[in-house]
Amino acid sequence: MANNIRKWVGVLTIAACCGWVLRVGLTQPDHSGFNWDVIGYVASMYKQDGLSGEPLRRAVFENVLKEVGESDLEKLTAGASRSQHGSSPAEQVPDATYRATVFNDPVSLEQQIPFYSIRVLYLQSIRIVDHFVHSYSSSSILVNAIYAALCVLIVALLLEHFRISQLYLPAIIYISKLTTIGRISSPDALACLLSLLALLLLVKRSRWVFVAIVALPLARTDFVILSLILCLFSFRLFPTRITLLSAALSVGLLVVDNHLNGNYGFLRVFNFTLFGVDPYPATMENSARLTDYVNAYISGAKRSHSQHLLVYMFSLVLFGMRFYRRNPLAEPDYIFIASMLFVSLHLILFPLYLERFFVFPVIVSLIFMINRMAEGAGLAAGRLRHA
Repeated sequence: MANNIRKWVGVLTIAACCGWVLRVGLTQPDHSGFNWDVIGYVASMYKQDGLSGEPLRRAVFENVLKEVGESDLEKLTAGASRSQHGSSPAEQVPDATYRATVFNDPVSLEQQIPFYSIRVLYLQSIRIVDHFVHSYSSSSILVNAIYAALCVLIVALLLEHFRISQLYLPAIIYISKLTTIGRISSPDALACLLSLLALLLLVKRSRWVFVAIVALPLARTDFVILSLILCLFSFRLFPTRITLLSAALSVGLLVVDNHLNGNYGFLRVFNFTLFGVDPYPATMENSARLTDYVNAYISGAKRSHSQHLLVYMFSLVLFGMRFYRRNPLAEPDYIFIASMLFVSLHLILFPLYLERFFVFPVIVSLIFMINRMAEGAGLAAGRLRHA
């Protein structure tokens, strides 16, 4: 009887959390200046439809206007103040001149598209939903809300796998700020979903993990880092041939994606984001001064303020205690190590902590913390019974 009650409480908790995240994404989309990305993704869709020049510019901003309204469109194009959650390239600097140029000049608008057109899985998701919604900007909102809600389901499956109560689910959603990535037009919810799914499949020893590994760079190109990390961890679980093939496909598809979509390359994105946005990124020059790059790491460290850091610190303390006691590593330890490697390598390559890029490692860290504390409580209870 007690087991049945716990089961139904867990099911109701999962359903309520999925419904809540979906409702927030659908009814409270972020139409502030923080959601600048909606312009880039809508522009990418119309570019795929064959539009260019002034017809492209007109179509993009008419579509966005219908979704966000005149007041919010003005916020988007007038350089709203920077959000603490961070953003992708153009969002990072609230430069009114930059945004006004992109809004008024079709040449500038088209030069932003390579930053966005490389997110092929996200764009295809929008296109599929657009067959029913008939608005690219509205489709981006619906897609993100669905992906964020699916993230909740995968988190619930991870909790079940590690025999953790589903009652922790609301706290995990709140602390990780999962609802944030469900309210903006970006591939972050999709990347989070694929990351969590890959980790779940990995601990389940399922070969379907390699499908998620290969798909990750097509959701967000920087998530090729996680693809390679997971391939590294897969060597001890799966045949070497399929692991190496997955790593090669991840990198190969990334290269092809960048080439076909005219991506400016990592160095240009680094310069554009961290040294100051340029309305015409196709013609901007990359800095050749070493001091600029050193200063980017210093300023990035100063700007990286997030509640996520507390989660990482506490998780690392628990992991360090386990390592100090020389306890054998278990599944929660391995996925925690994988997520921390992702955070570390991402920050080494791109020295700015943007919260929406790192929702999945925070979720993993929270699951790890709960698992370790439950294990510690169990050991303490066992000692008391034998005292």
